[in-house]
Amino acid sequence: MTPNVEKLFLELKKYEKEGLDSMSWAEYAGQEIYEDIVEKFTLKDWQGLKKAYPDKSINFQTLIISLIPLSNIEYAEIQLNILTEALFSKNIDTAFEALHQISFCFVTAGINYKPTKKKFSFLNSFKKEKEKSIDELTKSMLDGYYVKKELKGVFLTDKKDYLIRKFFGDKFKHKVCEIASECNEVFENEFLEFVKIINETDEI
Repeated sequence: MTPNVEKLFLELKKYEKEGLDSMSWAEYAGQEIYEDIVEKFTLKDWQGLKKAYPDKSINFQTLIISLIPLSNIEYAEIQLNILTEALFSKNIDTAFEALHQISFCFVTAGINYKPTKKKFSFLNSFKKEKEKSIDELTKSMLDGYYVKKELKGVFLTDKKDYLIRKFFGDKFKHKVCEIASECNEVFENEFLEFVKIINETDEI
């Protein structure tokens, strides 16, 4: 473990009990820790973090996940490795936070974006045991209107297509739909729209 990762873990230990529910974490601590420690991480630090974080508690893992910004293309692959591995965690809280961080870092409000009306086979094949199927929810999102979204961070670089192909394949999309089906309506729609945008990014 590198000195920077040790320093990060020492700081995160203070917030482990409450995790992301900590008021001080939300108000200032998370940002300060990112600026003082994480922003200075080298590739070796990220590699050390990837190796060490799975042994930590769920609260500890979610704190780490919230500090991965996907803003530096030099570390995009190792950061996406950490986040996508967490996405497939057996713990729903870890998986949710990983997905929320990925989707938040992927898009933000911005340019007009026109979706296609074509349905996606991976969504059509994944049915939820709820009143509305993914087909029905997706149809409402793909019915020819404009959604204000734009790529950001590492997804604005010329490695965008490579990163999307490598990390956001069908297995990833199925997992996103699975997690979405366990969420409230707000996050469910956010995550399904994220999947839609992944598929249509090349049409922006």
